[in-house]
Amino acid sequence: MFVGLAGMPDTAGYRRLLVALSIDNLGEGLFLPLAFYFFTVTTTLPVAGIGLTMTCATLSGLLLAPLGGVVTDRWGARRMMVVSNLLTAAGYLAYPAASNYVGIFACVFMVVAADRLYFASCPTLIASIARGDQVDSWFALVKAVSAGCTVIGALLSTLLLANGGQGMIAAIAVANACSSVIAALLTASQPVHERAVTQRNTAASPLVVLRDRAFRHLLIAQLLIATAWTVPGGFLPLYLTHVMGLPAWWTTLAMAISCFLMFTCQLRISHAIRRVSRVRAIVSGAALLVVALACIATAMLFPGASGAPLVLAGIVVFSIGEMLILPTTYAMVIALAPPEMRGMYMSMFQVTGIVAFGFGPGMVGWLFEVGPLAVPATVSALVIAGAALLGLGRHSLPGSVAHRDKMRLAQ
Repeated sequence: MFVGLAGMPDTAGYRRLLVALSIDNLGEGLFLPLAFYFFTVTTTLPVAGIGLTMTCATLSGLLLAPLGGVVTDRWGARRMMVVSNLLTAAGYLAYPAASNYVGIFACVFMVVAADRLYFASCPTLIASIARGDQVDSWFALVKAVSAGCTVIGALLSTLLLANGGQGMIAAIAVANACSSVIAALLTASQPVHERAVTQRNTAASPLVVLRDRAFRHLLIAQLLIATAWTVPGGFLPLYLTHVMGLPAWWTTLAMAISCFLMFTCQLRISHAIRRVSRVRAIVSGAALLVVALACIATAMLFPGASGAPLVLAGIVVFSIGEMLILPTTYAMVIALAPPEMRGMYMSMFQVTGIVAFGFGPGMVGWLFEVGPLAVPATVSALVIAGAALLGLGRHSLPGSVAHRDKMRLAQ
């Protein structure tokens, strides 16, 4: 589907890696829409307590973020991706057995630890195999492939839930674990040309990275914007089922629509904005996230399924915002990082995701009990603050970071 598409990077020699990413995301798509909802079905624990436990487990993973960068820069991105996949599989295999707060904490912590390692190693590997003028394109391609396979997984999950009911939830978690094992085997067998191996660095530390003023600025801005990522997996399932009274498969359907849009449109959108500054692309994406949240919040004014079109419209707008933000921010981090410290830069940047997904369940659980509209209102305010901070401080970023390089513009 992507062959000959404008903005498509050169993937020769790395097709096996793309297959591994595809299979891994297929399994993730099966389970991601149910990540928070899972324990509300398989246990009798209150929603607020489950959310708080998941928050504690996820925030505990914050301490592992620098370690992910250290081991990636020292032992190699490909090797750490394999370790991450295997750790993910172990975590999800334990999900169905968790029946109390200790079990929930252990499962979530294991998966979060794997995520921290994955999100330090995967972008580092992608950056090391991409030509300098194709970094943005590679990240867009990975996002598109991941989204396409996630949508297939989400659709399968939708069919399983619609036909098998809640009894299929545990089987879905196990299937996700199996996909991680297969992805690990494929990644381990992927040949990596010597030119693509990142120079090992043993002196990097979080303090060294945080001395980079431009990186700190980007980190804080993204920390605020990233609170929006709590909406699809945290807020939306509760909103659709508890507030709008829709069946559980609506959650996976919404995720499938979002991922389908990213699969079909990500490369096109990234190519279309190739002459737009990276800062402007992120700020525009943040504005779309706020519009999307307004659409979703308005849907509760309509009873039952009559409000569903507004939710779907919000999901479409939210997806476009994501497509503007995510590949662009990754490319900005890579542009800031010295090649031998990419793992550490990426691991520190992933702190934004840890905080968002860590505080997310607790914040969503608490605000949801205060009032469902409190969730999109709070998230919107934080996203606006992050976009304003990035936009107002854009002059502190080096030109090669805020703007795509001349080779990229020439494409």
